[in-house]
Amino acid sequence: MKKKTLKIICLAACIGLIFAFVMRYYDLNFNQFPNPIIVKHKIGETIDGGNVSILVTDYQMLTRDEFKGMFPDYEESLDILGNPLENDEVYHLLVTMKLVNHTDEVQYITPFIVAAESLIWTNGLDREEFNMMNEEGDSVMRVEIGPNKSKEIILPYNVYNFHFKEKDWKNIRSRKFDITLSHYPVKHIIELN
Repeated sequence: MKKKTLKIICLAACIGLIFAFVMRYYDLNFNQFPNPIIVKHKIGETIDGGNVSILVTDYQMLTRDEFKGMFPDYEESLDILGNPLENDEVYHLLVTMKLVNHTDEVQYITPFIVAAESLIWTNGLDREEFNMMNEEGDSVMRVEIGPNKSKEIILPYNVYNFHFKEKDWKNIRSRKFDITLSHYPVKHIIELN
């Protein structure tokens, strides 16, 4: 009799724990932290960010050799073992963004939070390439925009072959890429293609 009672108590405790876990999971994911609201934008669409508006004007997907032709000072990308990557092992996604300051004061933006995405793939800015392509004094941590001025910056992202399956890599130039400006509670996405 004692064994049967102990089994019933253990079973009830397990069911209670499972129920508590499910309720807590539901509460966290749907009540306290609901999915973000997704707002999609297109290239050429001005996004009002309050004091500073943002406009993505263009993007390019370049091979390593095309990139080196545009930026001769570029130091080659290396793989995880420190070996130079071949031309077909890396692409450079370059996004041209115009920033407009609508105030009478200097404004600062932080571009490092802007990520490139494609389905489940995400990558951040390449700091060295950003510094090479943009005005001296600007960095991935802080870009200064003068009062009532606009500034164009280039956001460089590296797309490596080891981030994708071979079949996906063969069609990488036709793959859909986005730029994500914010993640939560509103996820602002700029669709590049």
